[in-house]
Amino acid sequence: MSNRARRFRHAVLPLIPLTALLVLFFAPAVANNQSFLFRDAAHFYYPLFAHIQSVWGEGRIPLWNPYDGVGMPLLAEPSSSVFYPGKLIFALPISFPAAFRWYVILHFALAYLTSYNAARRLNVSHAGSILAAISYSFGGYVVATHANVIFLVGAAWAPLALLAVVRLAGEQPKKTAAPLFALSLAMMILGGDPQAAFHLTLVAGGYFLCTHWRLLRTPLLFAKRSIPLAAAILLAAGLSAVQVLPTVEWAARSRRALVDQPRTVYSYARHALAGDDVTAEVLLGKVEQGTQERESYQFSFGPWRWPELVWANFSGKMYPENHRWANAIPAEGRVWAPSLYVGGTSLALALIGAWGWRSQPLGKLLIALVAIGVLGSLGWYGLGWLLIELGHDLQLWSKESLGVGEPFGGLYWLLNTLVPGYASFRYPAKLWLLAALAGSLLTGFGFDAERERAFRGLTLLMLGLAAVSCVALIGVTLQQSKIVAAAAQVPADLLLGPINGKAGVVDMQLSMLQAIIVAVCVVVILFLAKKRPPIVASLLVAVVMVDLYAGLSWTIATAPDAMWESCLYSDDYQMANRWYRHLSATDYPPEFAAKSSPDRQIDGLRFDRMTLFPRYHLLEKVGSIVPSNSLAPADYTLLVEAMQKDLQPNDMAERLSAAGVIRFDRTTPDGQVLLDGPLTKTIPMAWIADGHRQFPIDDPRSRNSWREAAEAFVHQHGRLAMLHGEEASPLLNGPAQENIIDQVDYDRVQDDVIEIAVSLSQPSYVIVQEYYDAGWRAEIELEDGEKITSPTERANVVFQAIALPAGRHHVTLRYVPASFYRGAAISLVCVLGLLVWTVFAFRP
Repeated sequence: MSNRARRFRHAVLPLIPLTALLVLFFAPAVANNQSFLFRDAAHFYYPLFAHIQSVWGEGRIPLWNPYDGVGMPLLAEPSSSVFYPGKLIFALPISFPAAFRWYVILHFALAYLTSYNAARRLNVSHAGSILAAISYSFGGYVVATHANVIFLVGAAWAPLALLAVVRLAGEQPKKTAAPLFALSLAMMILGGDPQAAFHLTLVAGGYFLCTHWRLLRTPLLFAKRSIPLAAAILLAAGLSAVQVLPTVEWAARSRRALVDQPRTVYSYARHALAGDDVTAEVLLGKVEQGTQERESYQFSFGPWRWPELVWANFSGKMYPENHRWANAIPAEGRVWAPSLYVGGTSLALALIGAWGWRSQPLGKLLIALVAIGVLGSLGWYGLGWLLIELGHDLQLWSKESLGVGEPFGGLYWLLNTLVPGYASFRYPAKLWLLAALAGSLLTGFGFDAERERAFRGLTLLMLGLAAVSCVALIGVTLQQSKIVAAAAQVPADLLLGPINGKAGVVDMQLSMLQAIIVAVCVVVILFLAKKRPPIVASLLVAVVMVDLYAGLSWTIATAPDAMWESCLYSDDYQMANRWYRHLSATDYPPEFAAKSSPDRQIDGLRFDRMTLFPRYHLLEKVGSIVPSNSLAPADYTLLVEAMQKDLQPNDMAERLSAAGVIRFDRTTPDGQVLLDGPLTKTIPMAWIADGHRQFPIDDPRSRNSWREAAEAFVHQHGRLAMLHGEEASPLLNGPAQENIIDQVDYDRVQDDVIEIAVSLSQPSYVIVQEYYDAGWRAEIELEDGEKITSPTERANVVFQAIALPAGRHHVTLRYVPASFYRGAAISLVCVLGLLVWTVFAFRP
């Protein structure tokens, strides 16, 4: 075979299993015009991306979202991924559902190709690289991210970032490593997954330090050697500045930034040295419900999830009907990934690869990443949790006497307390990405090592897996009555209904039977292929592909595109700009909890659409005053909490300029949705204040400061402007014009442009019921022709106030966030810098 033919063969061969897997997992959705149904893919990203694309389609930049709450920044929300280059697919002349579908599918392809490329560049064989790519991109964790697409984007670029990390830390670093690292980090951030980029940056710094720690004896040499890495990180920040700067500015105002007690040891030391009244409660893992400190530990993987690595549905299938018997475990929390399955073959090869490479720097890195991913994703289940459980079960001590909380002593707790800024992130399960990626590369190394030894180690491990699975299958069969009885005691899921314990047991048994069959097939292949070693790789690839499809295909739930395309609100209701969804996130018709159904996810979709949860209001182009955002603003969140506590739903809706309230009748099995509107006393979107008073915010990062302001506003009578600046505007000092009748005409021209015609008999504040942000600018054309441009003032906790003299004026409000324009300029410059750097890197 000629070199040219060989190169062509090596280029085409990896595409064959990729194509087969994409067809197996996604062909039904493409052929039947169906969109992804599970969780955030359906009710968060589909409406969000559709809204963003509609704004682009109108020739505008998606900067402001008037439909979330009382208006919020859109670009600044990292999950919006407005400027991610991959979203150019939405500009193609295809329908939005098709574009969204292919956006997901092509990122699976990208994850496969980048992991294959990373393995090859790390000297894994072609066959080993294919196995690594399959086990990574179609393993349980990454497959689960189809429902959380921004984390799929992070997973797709992570292999290139890790490859660049290894090359940057090498004794002879590759010239292309730094620009590759910068590009991959920037794509993660722009794609909506800054936490993955942060993790890979920590990995890069840690690995570089461990590799070159001896250079610390000569600081100048160490600094010189670290220049490419530092430059790559700075370039990544610059490339993504158009997203980073608005997000950082917005994050500082989010509820994640509220700090009641120190989150890090550094903050605690600073406050303690200053003599402030602080405690170490958060540092000891004692976090309160409803705080960022507690919420950050949601979606932790308990150790009872680990058997899913070899038994796909060990915990029972989560949907379409509720078979998840693992919910009977008292400590089980919210589920991030329905299954963590990678298959016994891939896991066995990864163990072999870890053992064979344990003494090599790269092997140590990959083993460390697996450990970090697995232990870090335990999250809530730290050393404190273990001690609390032991104390309770053995009646040795109480939780109170122990003095620490559940996450204390865990790796994720350690990151929160030691790494500055890390506490602003959330969800330990995201760390599993490191384990999935490193483990898949070890799979490739393990395959190459076994091929040299005629697969003796793999044969033994697969025989061991078959034996353990047989014993487990017998044990589950003997204990099935106890499992079913325990599942029956668990309260029904409010959406998916009661747990079908018997079906959950069957899921376990079939998973163990599948593991046995796969193990036997692998052993037979290895035995029969001794005479023809070249076919071993192809047969193993085929077995792994079928194994993953059999174990995970059920997790790709879909529904017809029409479920999203139909408009459920009439034109009359669409004229009502805002609605108050007076339901909790878990409110569903009682019949859902009473009985399961194979169509329950579709039933839930219909109900969520009708009640505008959580972001379906974006499809309807109506507002929801209690939306679900990845970065919820602290001031508005605390205002809503105060209103929900002290006001009736209709009163709260009226004060936030909502035209109606969405409820449902809990007394009927089908939970009939009730639309209560239009309300008669709704405060208009712009109104003239009868007077004003000052109420400065002492500490914007203090929960109590905002809570006091919110309670003062809730109990305020009359149409007053409660101003939060230090002093009132001098425009209020002018004379009155008694011949003018007070009047305000409000017109929203665009999402980020509002025009107001104002007639005032005396100097007054005009209150605009739009969320206050420093990016809003008021262009005021006074009656005498004078034009003034100034920022608006914060009033009534979250709204905007404009001071005007007496007379007839025209006011145009425009949202022009300086952080966006600064970030865009920096990103453009850095794109040019990346191109120049790349050109020089590829020069001989």
